[in-house]
Amino acid sequence: MQARYVRVLQLIEIGLTNVPDVIGELKHLRYMNLSHNPLKELPESITTLYNLQTLRLIGCDQLDRLPKGLSKLVNLRHLHIGKVMKLPAGIERLTCLQTLPWLELSASDGEWKLHELGCLHDARGALVICGLEHAKCKEEAQKAEIGAKPGISALFLGWSSLERDEDSNIIEELEVLDGLQRQERDEGSSIVEELEVLDGLQPHPNLQLLMVSGFNGDSFPSWFTRMTVVNNDNLASLDNLVVVKLVGCRRCSHLPTLGQLPVLKTVVIDGMMAVKQIGTEVYTQSDGNGVQAGSSSDMTSMGNRKLFPALTTLEIKNCPNLAEWLQPESTNPPDVESFPCLEKLKIVGCPLLTVTPTGGFPSLRHLELTEIKSAQLLLQYGKWSNLTSLILRGVKELTHLPKELCEQFTSLETLQITQCNNLACLPEDLGKLTALKKLEVWYCPVLKTFPEIGGLRSLIQLLIAGCVELTETPAGLDACTSLENLRIYGCGNLDLKRRLEEERVSGSGEYRIAESVLRLPRLREYGVGGNGINYENEEEQPDHFVPDISPLLTMKSIRELGLYGWPKLKSLPDQLRRFTALEELGIIDFGGLEEIPEWIGELSSLCRLSILSCRNLRHLPSRSTMKELNAIWIRSCPILAEGCAKDVGPEWHKISHIKYIK
Repeated sequence: MQARYVRVLQLIEIGLTNVPDVIGELKHLRYMNLSHNPLKELPESITTLYNLQTLRLIGCDQLDRLPKGLSKLVNLRHLHIGKVMKLPAGIERLTCLQTLPWLELSASDGEWKLHELGCLHDARGALVICGLEHAKCKEEAQKAEIGAKPGISALFLGWSSLERDEDSNIIEELEVLDGLQRQERDEGSSIVEELEVLDGLQPHPNLQLLMVSGFNGDSFPSWFTRMTVVNNDNLASLDNLVVVKLVGCRRCSHLPTLGQLPVLKTVVIDGMMAVKQIGTEVYTQSDGNGVQAGSSSDMTSMGNRKLFPALTTLEIKNCPNLAEWLQPESTNPPDVESFPCLEKLKIVGCPLLTVTPTGGFPSLRHLELTEIKSAQLLLQYGKWSNLTSLILRGVKELTHLPKELCEQFTSLETLQITQCNNLACLPEDLGKLTALKKLEVWYCPVLKTFPEIGGLRSLIQLLIAGCVELTETPAGLDACTSLENLRIYGCGNLDLKRRLEEERVSGSGEYRIAESVLRLPRLREYGVGGNGINYENEEEQPDHFVPDISPLLTMKSIRELGLYGWPKLKSLPDQLRRFTALEELGIIDFGGLEEIPEWIGELSSLCRLSILSCRNLRHLPSRSTMKELNAIWIRSCPILAEGCAKDVGPEWHKISHIKYIK
C-alpha cells in the first residue's frame, strides 16, 4: 500500500524537530500523533489534511503556535495539546471539534476571539480559557454560548496565562486543577468589565467542575453567587457540580452559596485576600424575605436536611485577612447537619483566623492547620473519633495540645507538628495513641521534654528534629517494636548520657549506639551522627565520625542509613563499607568532605544515594562504581551541583546513566 493512503500516523518521542511539507500529501490521514517531540512549528501543508479527525501534540513544549490555516481542517474532532495555546483566527469553522486545547485569548490580530466558541456546539469534556482580561464586554462572552454546550463537564476561567504539566490529565479525571498561575497585569483593566464577562460565561447545568482564577472584580455576578443559571428560559441550579475552586480572586470579599449543592465533593478557596469572614451566605442564600434559598430544593423541603451534604475535601488557603469562619445561622432548622461527610480539612496561611465552627466534623479523617493563629477551637470542640492524620505547622499560639487529644483521637495514625514556636510540651498520655504509626516533631524551639512512648506499639516512623531545647529523648523507645524509621537530629541540648539515641562511653569521650535502638527488631531506616552533638566552637568538633556504627551490623533489618556529620568532618566512617545490605544511603552535612570514596562501590545492594549540605564536595566516585544506582539526590551542595550540570559539568558523565536525578 502506498504511503499516501495511510490513515494513522504515530511518531511519538523520536526527537522530531520539524515536519516536512510532504505531510500534506497524506490526504487520507484520519489520526496523527506527534507527541513528545521538540517541534517548534508545523508546516502549513498540514492544513490540507481535510480528513484529519484527531491531532495529538502532547508534550511538544517548544511549539507555541499552530498553522494559520488551521480552520481548513473542517473534520477535526479532537485537538490534544496539553498546554495553553494561542490559536489562529477562524476556529469557528471547526464545527466538528469536540476536544479543545487549553485556550488563551490575546489582543493580537489574527488570533481567535471568544465569540468563535459559539459555533462549537459539540465541544465536550474540559474547556480551559485564560487571558480573559482581553474579553471586553458581556455581549462578547455571551456569544461564546458556554451555557448551550451540555457536553462541557469542566470549565476553567482564568484572567491570566496558564501553565500546566499535562501529565496530571485533569480532563479525564475531573479532579484537582492547580496549574492556573496569575501573572502581573495592567491594573487599569476594568473591574466592571471583568464582572460582566464572567456574567456572560454562564455554563450549562450539566457542569461538574468549575474553577475561576485571577478574577479581579469586587464581587461575583448573581449566577455565580447563587450557583444558578438560565437554561431554556428557566432558572436551574448547578446541582451537578462536584468540584469548585476559586484561586486568586483577590478583590472579592464574599463567597458564593455552595452549601446546598447536592453532589459537591471538593471546595478550594485560595488567595482571596479580601475575605474577612466566611459567613452564613456560604451555606444558604436568602431570597430577600428572610427565607433561605439557594438550591433547586430549599431548606424546608430538603429530605436529608444537610448543608454541604456530600463535601469530602475543603481547603482554605492564603486568605491573610480571614478572621472568622461562622456556623450556619440558628434560624435554620435545628436538626440541620453541616459537613456530615467531610474527610479532609486543610487551612493554610490564614494567620488571623480565630473563630471556627464548633460543631465538629464527624467524618473528618485528615486535618491540616498551617500558619494560623490558634488551633484551640478546632481541637477542643471537634469530634475526632475518625481522625487518622493531624498536621500542625506554624500555629503561633499553640502552647500545648488539649489533654483530650489522647482520649478522643483513638484512630490517629499520623501526628506531625512543625515550627510551632511556642509549643512547650506534648501530652503526657501520648503513649495512649495506640493506632499511631507516624510521629514527627520538627523545629519546635521551646519544647524541652518528650513524654514516654512505650505504649506506641504500632509506631513505624519517629522523627524529632531541630528541637534545640529538648533535654531528653523519649523513654520507652525499645518497647516500640514496630519501629522501622528512627531519626533524631538537630537537638543540641539532648543529654546523651540518658536512655538515648546515643550514649557516651564512660571516660572515653566517644559515643555509641544505644542498646534501646539495637533492640528494635524491625528498624529499616536509621539516622545517626551529628544530631545531638553540641560543640561551642569548631575546634572541639572531632575529625572522625562518631558514634561507631558497626553495632548496627547486628541488625539485619537495616536497609536505609542516614549519616549526619558536622562542618569540620572530612571523611565518611570506614565501617560503612561493611554495610553490604544497605539499599539507601544519606550523607548529610559533611562540611569538609571533598570526594565520595571509590570504596562506596562495595555497598553491593546500594541503589539510592542522597547527598545534602556537603558544601565543599567536588567529586563523585567513578561511573562504574555507581553503575547499580537508580536514583541520586543532590541538594545544598553548590560545587557538586555545578559539576553535575547536565551535559556540560565535569561530573555529569558519572551519573548520566542514573534513571532518577534530582
